[in-house]
Amino acid sequence: MPILNVKLSAQPSPELSAAVAEMLTECTARILHKDPRVTAVVVDYVSPAD
Repeated sequence: MPILNVKLSAQPSPELSAAVAEMLTECTARILHKDPRVTAVVVDYVSPAD
């Protein structure tokens, strides 16, 4: 089961989190042939000022 950790330098947004998770899950399935049903994506936000 792949677990993808991503950090975004942006204001927290459910829409952005969902879009990034969907894109990463699709890429993981297409490139690495991993089952998207068991792929987990963890999105953390960091301050754009940091």
